[in-house]
Amino acid sequence: MAARAVALPVFGKLADLFPNRLEMARIAIHEALPALAGQRMALVTFAGSASVRVPLTLDHEFVRYMLERADPTDMDTGSTSLQAAVEKIAGTVLTDAAGGRRDLVVFTDGEDHLSDLEETAARLAQCGAEVLIIGLGDPVRGARVPDPLDEDQWMRHSDVEVISRLEERTLEQLAD
Repeated sequence: MAARAVALPVFGKLADLFPNRLEMARIAIHEALPALAGQRMALVTFAGSASVRVPLTLDHEFVRYMLERADPTDMDTGSTSLQAAVEKIAGTVLTDAAGGRRDLVVFTDGEDHLSDLEETAARLAQCGAEVLIIGLGDPVRGARVPDPLDEDQWMRHSDVEVISRLEERTLEQLAD
């Protein structure tokens, strides 16, 4: 059986899910690891840009180690770019998949102020991976975004607290 390449992007600490979105993504990934035994995995984090935290590897303990250390303060702040994540994964991680089956699992709230969604969807289709998009967050209530410069404050834009919500429509467009 050919090894499967699985890239798992994760994102920031928002609290409309218990205990928060980042922890929910971590829990889901930790629970999936036993089922992926013997398969190569990568870990990519993203916000305004994307970063390969773990290249494709069979070392799931290293994936676990780096997953626990993933933190929103490691990333650019201010916006999210699904396009940056998809381009990083397609251009670096999945090129090393050695022709085997490739799966891409994306944990996101779908909120995206930077990407061309049509171009992102086309890049997803071109990468040759089966894609599973898991939306995390509350589409109505949302969650306040922590200020990366002061963990005791909330991010503000034009003197209004920034609220991040699950953007189901964006995720549906990408899935289509």
